[in-house]
Amino acid sequence: MIPLLGVCYGAQYLVQNYEGVVKPSGIREYGRANLVSVNTNDPLFKDIKPGSQVWMSHADTLTQLSPSGYEITGSTADVEAGAYHINW
Repeated sequence: MIPLLGVCYGAQYLVQNYEGVVKPSGIREYGRANLVSVNTNDPLFKDIKPGSQVWMSHADTLTQLSPSGYEITGSTADVEAGAYHINW
């Protein structure tokens, strides 16, 4: 398995390319946000705490992660799938 990090458009591209759904968001998120949930079992987030401040800048959102094996690893109050990983 090869690790792959998709940030912003890259994350959206991976979801859409593998039959997931990306749609315009009802709320444009720009600027500071705080993580409300974090999967600390994910190595990328092992030392990140809920409430940590992040920077968001997007007008689209991931509405369906597909195929099976996608797991949400971080979210904000406005964005459920702020971060994810894929178990292939």
